[in-house]
Amino acid sequence: MKLTGVEKCLFPGTLEEAAELLEHEGDNAAVVGGGLGIITARESAPGTLIFLEKIPLKYIKKEQNHLKVGARTSLSEFMNSPVLEKYLSGKVRSAMEGISTHLIRNQITLGGAMAGRAPYSDIVTLLMALRAKVVLRGQAGQKILSIDEYYGDFQDIRRQYIIEEIQLPEYGGDFAFAMERFTRNATDITLLNMAVLVKIEIGKVEEASVTVGSRPEPAYRFPEGEEFLKGKALSEDLARLFEDFVREKVDVRGDFRISEDYRRHVSGVFARRIVESLGGAS
Repeated sequence: MKLTGVEKCLFPGTLEEAAELLEHEGDNAAVVGGGLGIITARESAPGTLIFLEKIPLKYIKKEQNHLKVGARTSLSEFMNSPVLEKYLSGKVRSAMEGISTHLIRNQITLGGAMAGRAPYSDIVTLLMALRAKVVLRGQAGQKILSIDEYYGDFQDIRRQYIIEEIQLPEYGGDFAFAMERFTRNATDITLLNMAVLVKIEIGKVEEASVTVGSRPEPAYRFPEGEEFLKGKALSEDLARLFEDFVREKVDVRGDFRISEDYRRHVSGVFARRIVESLGGAS
């Protein structure tokens, strides 16, 4: 691909310098972590590209009851990290193995996926369900937001702050996670995805986090689904009831790829499969 419209490529050595450049260059600048968003863009690139490759933002570590992941860590690096093997019984790692192809996973960065917020992103859906926190760096210093807060003021934040780190809470054995994706092949963009995190006490759902994405709008928390699950025992009956509830209540639309009715149908199938999976985990 040939990029057009690029006038400057800047390579800051620190996050502070990168944040200063972002502030100075304004809306004509884009921050580049892995670069996948830039090379796949259909429109002309911004006039200024701020590359983060000189800044040490590739790491994965456990600290203070969190997994801390540098923004430039690729999906492959995160997925293959030993710290992810036992995280939520390996279910997060398994979910990531089905995302895209090996070559693309090598280029996708967690920070880039969050900042891009593509409507079809599997990473955003997964991170929202896991209640991730986002560490940001800007001219005003560092700030930490929940992922819901980050996307709640997304456009203003991305103009002023650079993602430094993604933090995932550590979850004990009473938590379970499952994710489903619908795509025609490994290289195609996702047609629908759903991720669910639950806390299980004596076979019942005490807490729930339900996220739906590629609908075709960006991923969103599905609070009605969360409330539906709370207090209920995981069972085949609940799986069937949740299937019907999601199919009726979930916020999805149709597009040129699949109709709203078909997306709605698939969402119900995913809901049932996920509850069945979570019931097995308990």
